[in-house]
Amino acid sequence: MFDKLIQNNNLIITDSNNKEILIKYISTMNNLCNVKIITFNELIKSYYFDYDSKAIYYLMTKYNIKASVARIYINNMYYIDKLINESKVDNIYNMKQELIDNKLLIRNNYYDNFLSSKNIIVYNTKYIPNNVKRILDNYKYEVLVDDNKNYKHTIYEFNSIDNEISFIASKIIDLINNGVDINNIFLANLNDEYRLLIKRIFGMYNIPINLNIKYSLYNLPISDRFIKLYESNIENTINNLEKTITKDEIDLFNKIVNICNKYLWCDDYNIIKELIIDDLKNTNINNDIIENTVKEINLSSNIDDNKYIFLVGFNQGIIPIIHKDEDYFSDKIKQKLGIETSVDKNIIEKEKLISNLSNIKNIIITYKLKTITDTFSLSNINDVLEYEVIKDNNINYNYSNLYNKIVLSKNLDLFNKYGTINEDLKLLYSNYKNIDYRSYDNKFSGIDNSDLYKLLDNKLLLSYSSLDNYNRCSFRYYLNNILKISDYEESFMQLIGNLFHYVLSKAFLPNFNYDEVFDNYIEKSLTKKEEFFIGKLKEELRFIIDTINSHNKHCSLDNELYEEKVYINLEGNIKVTFMGIIDKLKYKEVDGECIVAIIDYKTGNPNLNLNNVVYGIEMQLPIYIYLTRNHPKLNNIKVAGFYLQKILNNEIKADLKHSYEDLKRKNLLLQGYSNENTAILDYFDDSYEDSVVVKSLKTTSKGFSSYSKVLNNNTIEEITDLAETKIKESTNDILDGKFDINPKRIGINNLGCEFCSFKDICFKTEKDIVNLKEYKNMEFLGGDESGMDA
Repeated sequence: MFDKLIQNNNLIITDSNNKEILIKYISTMNNLCNVKIITFNELIKSYYFDYDSKAIYYLMTKYNIKASVARIYINNMYYIDKLINESKVDNIYNMKQELIDNKLLIRNNYYDNFLSSKNIIVYNTKYIPNNVKRILDNYKYEVLVDDNKNYKHTIYEFNSIDNEISFIASKIIDLINNGVDINNIFLANLNDEYRLLIKRIFGMYNIPINLNIKYSLYNLPISDRFIKLYESNIENTINNLEKTITKDEIDLFNKIVNICNKYLWCDDYNIIKELIIDDLKNTNINNDIIENTVKEINLSSNIDDNKYIFLVGFNQGIIPIIHKDEDYFSDKIKQKLGIETSVDKNIIEKEKLISNLSNIKNIIITYKLKTITDTFSLSNINDVLEYEVIKDNNINYNYSNLYNKIVLSKNLDLFNKYGTINEDLKLLYSNYKNIDYRSYDNKFSGIDNSDLYKLLDNKLLLSYSSLDNYNRCSFRYYLNNILKISDYEESFMQLIGNLFHYVLSKAFLPNFNYDEVFDNYIEKSLTKKEEFFIGKLKEELRFIIDTINSHNKHCSLDNELYEEKVYINLEGNIKVTFMGIIDKLKYKEVDGECIVAIIDYKTGNPNLNLNNVVYGIEMQLPIYIYLTRNHPKLNNIKVAGFYLQKILNNEIKADLKHSYEDLKRKNLLLQGYSNENTAILDYFDDSYEDSVVVKSLKTTSKGFSSYSKVLNNNTIEEITDLAETKIKESTNDILDGKFDINPKRIGINNLGCEFCSFKDICFKTEKDIVNLKEYKNMEFLGGDESGMDA
């Protein structure tokens, strides 16, 4: 077949899998041959048009849409060459004409001549997509398909997905023992659940694997750093990013540079930031192919008789793929356009699967009846295939002691909980009588400093939240901040919090345009429900800004800094930096002193407790003072006050004596600590005698009322010094690899496990919990107590 294909002047059109196979074959030929191989998509783009970032940008700006939406519109233009009185179709047709008129579609005017001059062969596909067939019908072409071999196969049923994978592992070992090259053994039809379990179970059988794990460039740490460093001068961004990369990130860095180079036509990279991010999301990173491993394969590939395929998950709803009527164009519109509907695609998927299976000589097909979360049935395509189904398959326990012990433990669990006894339990228990069943040591076994520093890339960045994490439980910090096993995805509430902080950082600057700043911040697509809430919250934030402006009338600190990042270098065996962001800092130089007021916006309920600072917990407010006195622009500071301001989640309690608007303003009063020295405090709040700025701040004939939270200069300094001491102590402990499971409990509150997402990992016991003395009224200042309960 290949000899007929690989001839001078041939143009071979096939899918991407067959193209790769043909290119490899040509590379082994001794003689040169004038042959070209393209995929169906490459034919469509060459014949009709291709496009680049300029076309996407045009639609984004003209129609105020996201880059991803613009891409959908352009990709659907291939199907449309006339108006058909359907609004969705006609709108895209008009957009297409605009792009053509503005010369934003890349068209090859000589491609018709090229096709006419070639011997066109469609290779190894029984089905040609309609939009491809419309092109080919203008030329002479032939279809070459490998002969159908009509192999029949057997399907193996398993009660669980674990048993299914264990069976496959045993069969692979049998093949290797019988002389089959591991490079000829493949897995097919894997999803993420299978990949995870195969990685775990094959590891117990010592079977090397090389799975097709794809992930987006956007989801990698280097892209996160790139976006944080992003500025209109892209050269500065790239230079700053290059300073942060590791050896393992060089290829990723080059991919980001290549993406940025696509937009050299743009002078200000800020205006195409969304396009850059969209490209990051659409750039997939594939793992390298490693020889002498079991690999994945697509059933549509040209699979010769030397290859052995394990087709897993032969379940209804999984195979064949089921297409639904949920594309941009509905099936009804697709029929008018003459393109495949979801029904057509489902028929094609079944035909392709049947053809693929019939042409594979060596294939073992398996399916499971259940996983931990779901139950399954055999794919109904077997009603057509009529393959024999073998049930009650036994696991071969000859190849992995580790896996055998795990299965034995599971069976012992069933016996202890439900009294269930099966043959596997009897067999395994007779061979493994001492497996330390139900014994487990959850203690952290330690980490070598060199390994720790390698994980940190020889630099440690600390913040209030990371140190708070560490001092609540050092193992929690290790998992979250060193191993970074948490998945972060911005929720709608986090988006709102970030939006409020951003707008408030701009709200008190000259030439502030509220609507422009608010609307331009939101980049992601929102649901109708989210759009409704955004509209409501937009008015709430406008009210908050008006209220803060009224507070500012009582303040004579006339210098302001917003979203101020402060970096402090700390001592250590590697580079250590403490970083914090102060939401708002108001200050004024007075007689050689810098009087400051510190305000942090909170989108939840503020915590004003300073009593746990002695343990390095809940140090947020003192850390803001620590950052301020280390600010390069400020010297000899005196703190007028340090506060939290609740800007979201403002529950209003009914009060018949006050209007709803007055109650909202009251809820926006600052909460925190003020300097009892009125000469200093007056600079920040001249209404301190009955404050309209700070909650519960009021004076009586005897001084400040008992409800007022006031501190003297010495106490403020002591608390800040204590916070600095705790920062340095925690830094040293982190660099020494002290990551024991040690959640702290103060009084009845287990602060270490509060909101912790790693409870299923640490298996903490009561012995692990560290009980700390509960302080009140900052009585620890100047005391000699250790703070540990006996």
